[in-house]
Amino acid sequence: GFIWYERGLADDLRSGMSAAERQLAQIGVITDEVRGLQDEMAKDSVASGKLDSYAYIEQQQVAVRIGKGSFNINQPHEDKHESEGYMDTSYPLTQPAQGRDSFTREEVGMFLLYIEGNTTRMKATRIKLDRSTKAQPTDDAWKVSLTITDRRPITK
Repeated sequence: GFIWYERGLADDLRSGMSAAERQLAQIGVITDEVRGLQDEMAKDSVASGKLDSYAYIEQQQVAVRIGKGSFNINQPHEDKHESEGYMDTSYPLTQPAQGRDSFTREEVGMFLLYIEGNTTRMKATRIKLDRSTKAQPTDDAWKVSLTITDRRPITK
């Protein structure tokens, strides 16, 4: 009887150990996922808080070589979505009267790619292209106005 009892106890311990090993392996996988997300957030200058929205937009103008000040960043508009847990802040961008007259579609596209590609928080939510009045009909020259929206979680 005693040997049978000890064998049963050993079997119970072994099966409990394999369940614990599975849980530990699962915890390891989740930990790796969390570390990966933390690394991605650290690379994201807006989501990590290293840059505010204005500085980020200006940085992208310089990075894509259209020039800082190519757009006026007008008064932002905030739109809270409390039930969904986030807030949108929209930044209308317009070309200044004394700035560059026009941009090519490639320049606009590259700027938008930089805006959206270097952070998870900011997206172009409105784009308007009007033909430049100073360009020839065959020129790829456009007056641009757009809205960049920063979506962030509401912290309580």
